[in-house]
Amino acid sequence: MHLVDPVRRLVEEAQRGSAASPNPIATYRVGDARKLAFGDGIADGVLLLGPLYHLTEAAERLRALREAHRSG
Repeated sequence: MHLVDPVRRLVEEAQRGSAASPNPIATYRVGDARKLAFGDGIADGVLLLGPLYHLTEAAERLRALREAHRSG
């Protein structure tokens, strides 16, 4: 699993919590769901656990969905 979150503090907390897990997160990044730093088709699945709620403009939500589709 690769974690991307726009809030550095949350990325750091996830990294600390994952260290004790038998299945740790592979990578952590501060980033934006509208412009993911992954290549096309890199993931088997993409979860958007915040962007569709926090992005209030329809066009921005669509950008996030397109990025998820491109990466998955």
